[in-house]
Amino acid sequence: MAANSQAVISAPHSRDWCIKAGPRLKILGSLLLLLGIMALLGWCLALLKDPATLPITKIRVQGVLVHLDENRLRRAVVEKANQGFFGVDIDAVKRRVEQLPWVAQASVRRIWPDTLGVEVVEQKPLARWAKGGLVNEAGQIFKPVTTRYPSWLPLFSGPEDMLGVMGEQYRQDSALLASIGLGIREVQMNSRRALTLYLKLPSNESIELVLGRKQIQVRLQRFIAVYKKLLGAHAAEIARVDLRYSNGMAVQWNKTLKQQIDKGGE
Repeated sequence: MAANSQAVISAPHSRDWCIKAGPRLKILGSLLLLLGIMALLGWCLALLKDPATLPITKIRVQGVLVHLDENRLRRAVVEKANQGFFGVDIDAVKRRVEQLPWVAQASVRRIWPDTLGVEVVEQKPLARWAKGGLVNEAGQIFKPVTTRYPSWLPLFSGPEDMLGVMGEQYRQDSALLASIGLGIREVQMNSRRALTLYLKLPSNESIELVLGRKQIQVRLQRFIAVYKKLLGAHAAEIARVDLRYSNGMAVQWNKTLKQQIDKGGE
């Protein structure tokens, strides 16, 4: 009977221990489950980032490519796209593409399951730069690898920080001069922002047009008015027109006309 009494007394202690240990076991089980899930996720992420799992096999190029070599563009993308679909660094690919001289802007995106889409905006050249390279429409210099730049582009020369001003002046003046059949061959601006244009005649002759730094548009309009009435008929004989006068201009004739005048006076 004594032995049976001891057995009955010990049972409550066992139940108390189970009750107390139950929450701890649940917490331990939850932690083990969480660790297992994290390990599984880590393994999945490592698998997805493995270049062999989902390799990039296609590059889709979008954009109007006039000067940019598409093969060179694709090679630039491949340099940074060897980490697989999920592992590829999209920003690194974008930066690499935008390092190409003819690229003004680029965007890159993943296209499931094995493609990178690359959209490119090309540089739009506005002029040649006297110190080397080209000037875009934003007044920025870029230097594509080429032995010759387009000959139809005008030449800009002057301080580099004036390129934006020169570009805007070129656009305004080109529109005005087109009304009398003249183009701009060269734009020169000095550090004081004094402007000189070299005009291109239909005969491919050139006229130096000195506008200075004040009232440029007023002076140009004055030249256009006089050109229509008087100078246009003798355009090929004009070497230089200086418009830095309040109400007039000084015209310098070329040597051919001077020789003709000299011979006529003999």
